[in-house]
Amino acid sequence: MWHEILRKICKTEERMKIVKTLLLYGLKVSNGKIYCEKIEIPFSKIAKALKVDRRTVKEVVNEIERDSEIRSVFKNLKIAGASLKGIAKQFNLGVIDVFVEDPSAPGIIANVTGEIAKSKISIRQIVAEDPILHPSPKLTVITEKPLPGEVISEILRKPGVKSISVS
Repeated sequence: MWHEILRKICKTEERMKIVKTLLLYGLKVSNGKIYCEKIEIPFSKIAKALKVDRRTVKEVVNEIERDSEIRSVFKNLKIAGASLKGIAKQFNLGVIDVFVEDPSAPGIIANVTGEIAKSKISIRQIVAEDPILHPSPKLTVITEKPLPGEVISEILRKPGVKSISVS
């Protein structure tokens, strides 16, 4: 489906930026408008944020609406939810960002969460960035408390893990 969206809609860098933003933030397109859940977002606000012309945003929305398969993708988008990362310190939560060699390799999340589970620390949230939408995707894991150094060392030893950043 991604190749269809690229071929039919993302004909310029501006259009690509608009489509990626819609997908990244879970902004749905329905009835010729853009929504964050039930809140309508004017084309001009998207255009200003992305430094593109409002008419280009409208053209992208119209093209999405014209294709039934692509319309189905964007009509069913939902916001992923609020990340706890920005408030983790205030709540004494642990935060690690895991960077990997190949983000499409299977088992990365299982390896990371398995090590955390062995330490009997609960995971509050996991956010895995999509390699299509992020040039350098990472796995962010937020835990009930900061992880001990030994757990971080064990995660670093897992196949495919390139580095870890602790926040």
